[in-house]
Amino acid sequence: MISFVDITPLNRQKCAELSVWPEQASFVASNAESLAEAEAGEGMTPVGISADGCLVGFAMYGNDPDKGKAWIIRFMIDKARQRRGYGAQALDKLIKLLREKYGNIDIRLCVEPENEVARGLYGKFGFAPTGEVWDNELIFELRKKT
Repeated sequence: MISFVDITPLNRQKCAELSVWPEQASFVASNAESLAEAEAGEGMTPVGISADGCLVGFAMYGNDPDKGKAWIIRFMIDKARQRRGYGAQALDKLIKLLREKYGNIDIRLCVEPENEVARGLYGKFGFAPTGEVWDNELIFELRKKT
């Protein structure tokens, strides 16, 4: 069962050590970079993705209240745990968490154009390209429920 865990001094290093395959490295910032970004910035919440008590991935999210949108800023599953359904389970749970926390708002994320696996996963959950690009990444959006 997938759950989210707070990043603490006890699990921070383990989270930072999670990584993707070398051919995926250009698709997502390292968790160490993401954790540093969260510590330096405001409004970003990093969480570990746990499966039955084992840390298997990392996500970071935030809210843009001025625009009424939530953002999935980072989302990854460790290379040793990929292709087991954890990504889909975690994304489903993260969407629900964001809607519970911020209300029925649009949820956005960025994806590298070449990352076909991520684009496919996001598409299965209803995320669609907006036509916008940010830092050479495509912006996808899951529209609020009407």
